Amino acid sequence: MKTKLRSSILLLLAAVFTAGMIASCSDDGDKTPPADKTVLKASITEATTLLSVSVEGTIEGQYQTGSKAILQTAVTASQAVVDDASATQTAVDNTNVALQAAIATFKTKVVAAIAPENLLAYWKFDEGTGTVANDASANKLNGTLTVGHASLGGPVPSWSADRKGVANKALHFTKGGHIEVPSNAKFGPTELSISVWIKMDSLGTADCTKFGDRCNKGTFKDNYILAQNSYNGYKFQTQDDRYPFLTVKKSTSPDAYIDQAANTNIPLKQWHHVAVTFKNGEMKFYIDGVDASKNETITGTFITLTERYDFVIGAELPNAKVDPNISWVLPHFEGSMDELRMYNKVLTASQIQGIYNQEK
Repeated sequence: MKTKLRSSILLLLAAVFTAGMIASCSDDGDKTPPADKTVLKASITEATTLLSVSVEGTIEGQYQTGSKAILQTAVTASQAVVDDASATQTAVDNTNVALQAAIATFKTKVVAAIAPENLLAYWKFDEGTGTVANDASANKLNGTLTVGHASLGGPVPSWSADRKGVANKALHFTKGGHIEVPSNAKFGPTELSISVWIKMDSLGTADCTKFGDRCNKGTFKDNYILAQNSYNGYKFQTQDDRYPFLTVKKSTSPDAYIDQAANTNIPLKQWHHVAVTFKNGEMKFYIDGVDASKNETITGTFITLTERYDFVIGAELPNAKVDPNISWVLPHFEGSMDELRMYNKVLTASQIQGIYNQEK
């Protein structure tokens, strides 16, 4: 993407310069006054100053890696127009427009601060012992490590090595073992961002022989990361060959769902950072800090729940809400998770990339 943006800027500036040269040669008999380059020079000074005080990195206030090189490319091309005594006024003016556009784009690459009040919950999974997953946010939405439903028979999630190989700094889920967080209205935001590291062990998480082509050798292909009331609220998972997938119920109508998947899947048995953001009219996916969205048109927002179940990490439903008639098809998570964050606001691409770079 950075290469394409740099190429686009160069092509635009080259086209502007060529057009100006052609215009300057159209009538050698006319004496054209020299172009006024004052505004363009000021823009170059603005861009150069901005570059001199900007630092790339993942900390708030810094700029995404590679963004300075793209702006410098535009500055270099603009300076070539200033140095060209034959450049026309049209070429100079158009070059200034292109440089100002490059400056504006650069400013969007800053890693913006995330207000503390926007952090809905943050489970670090660093405890290393016990049966409580503490929420590091101000909301203190602590969860209890819970055994899988009786139909699955899984143990409570176990403390395991994280993505950096540090022992007991992540949680491993299997056979329906999950985390239950007491019901709380804060799990019903109008906007949502989720950020988490996952390492999936396998695709199959439940018997689904009755579901035909949704099965993989007799098992669902779903890995549930988290859920609030499942299909009747919202749920984040991987689905159908490891694609991150978000479902949002938007009204009381039976089929009133917003369903979208990322455009890229995630390999098994590898740690990867996945994130999703959602608000009315927009759903975005990110894998390892890179936009992986399909950008399909959507409308609608979260339904207001009349009954809010306990929030679940690593399964579809809390044990107490499992319908005994469908307990045989309980999708859950098979693998490890770490650094699960939720926000009540849509984070920008720069903020998502900042979290990824900070945690990787």
